[in-house]
Amino acid sequence: MPLNGKQFFTALVLGSLCVSLSGADTWGTDIRKARKEGRERKLPVMMVFTGSDWCQPAIALERNVLNRRRFLAEASKKYILFRADFPRNTRLGERLESQNRSLASRYGVYSYPTVIVVHADGGHILAKETGFAPGITPEQFLETFDSKLKQKKAR
Repeated sequence: MPLNGKQFFTALVLGSLCVSLSGADTWGTDIRKARKEGRERKLPVMMVFTGSDWCQPAIALERNVLNRRRFLAEASKKYILFRADFPRNTRLGERLESQNRSLASRYGVYSYPTVIVVHADGGHILAKETGFAPGITPEQFLETFDSKLKQKKAR
C-alpha cells in the first residue's frame, strides 16, 4: 500500500528519531557494568565526559560523531562505550551524579568534552583527548584513539 505525503513524512520523522536515539542505548552509564563487560570481552572502556545540555562542543561531538551509526558500529567492536554526563538542566539522580563526579576527579577531567580510554581491569588511562575539532569525522575520531592505543602497546 503506497503512503500519501503525510504518512511518508510521519514515517520519515519517526525513522530519523529512532536512528538518533539508537546511540543512547549503546552508551552505558554504570562504570561497574562497563568495566565488567570490558573484562569479559577483553576490551578497553571509552569514557566520554560531557555536558549534554549546555556544552556546545560536547553536544556537537555527540551529534556529529558519537551517536552516528557508523561510529557506534565500529567503536562497539573495539571499546566498551561509557558516558559520564554533567547536565545543568536535568537531574541524573544522586548515585549517578556521585559516580560521575568521582570519575571526573579520579581522571582529572576539568573541561568538556573529554574522552578517556581506560583499561577495564585497573582503570589506568590508555588514551585521553579534551575538546572537539569541528569537522572531524567518526572515522577520524576513532583513528585518533586507535593510533594512541597502538603506540601504547608498542612501548
